[in-house]
Amino acid sequence: RSRVIEDLLAPALDEALIKNLIKTINPDGSWPDINYVDVSRTGFQHSRHLENMFQLSRAYKKKESQWYQNPEVKTIALSALDFWIEHDFICDNWWWNEMGTPGRMINTLLVLDNDLNEEQIREGLRIAGRANLEASGARPGGDLIQIADMLGKQALFRRDETVLERVVSVMADEIK
Repeated sequence: RSRVIEDLLAPALDEALIKNLIKTINPDGSWPDINYVDVSRTGFQHSRHLENMFQLSRAYKKKESQWYQNPEVKTIALSALDFWIEHDFICDNWWWNEMGTPGRMINTLLVLDNDLNEEQIREGLRIAGRANLEASGARPGGDLIQIADMLGKQALFRRDETVLERVVSVMADEIK
């Protein structure tokens, strides 16, 4: 669990991006330059919101960051998470619903961890749970390994060794 979180925190931060995100976020946790209405296959700008949320989370949790443990950055990151949870955007493209959004959501949950409240945990895991072995995208030779990776991260977040063992087995079988 700690190694996965370390890996998520390892890449360098884009300081200009973080400064801009802090400066431009709306009071409701959205950003003015993202079209939240268009959920079409080609217009889903929501990925930028998910990435912004994750980068702010990293800025808050990365020890080498100038924003490490900064209460304002924490509030902004959680506001972005709350905005997503409140609207739970569903894209016309299955990939975002089963892979893109769940992957970014579980990464954010892992990074923020004990800074999350019960509703953020419950709803964040519900959204992340769309990446599961029964999802249509979890087909052998397709995206099974990536979905299993996300499910493994969910198990790490929940501290659920049984699910983690199952996921590792699925990955090993697929690699064979």
